[in-house]
Amino acid sequence: MKVNAKEIGARIKKLRNQNEVTQDQLAEKLHIATNTLYRIETGLRVASLDLFIEIADYFEVTLDYLILGRKSSKDSLKEKIRELIKFLIKWLEDL
Repeated sequence: MKVNAKEIGARIKKLRNQNEVTQDQLAEKLHIATNTLYRIETGLRVASLDLFIEIADYFEVTLDYLILGRKSSKDSLKEKIRELIKFLIKWLEDL
């Protein structure tokens, strides 16, 4: 099985956007340069295992999802809960 850097980067970018985190904010949290994060998100660079672990931990996803794109039923449930929370927050703001 070959690691696809572009797909991994796209998943990281998607997670970052879903959580409304900028590249600068995530890079700072991970103690890396923004340019390094950009290169990872565009597939020009593959993160180290340590960095993958930090990213997975930050977004509360599995390494299996982050690297291979495999979602567990637990991940799907977390995603649905996050969507529900966002919906409820917006609904409460509109009251």
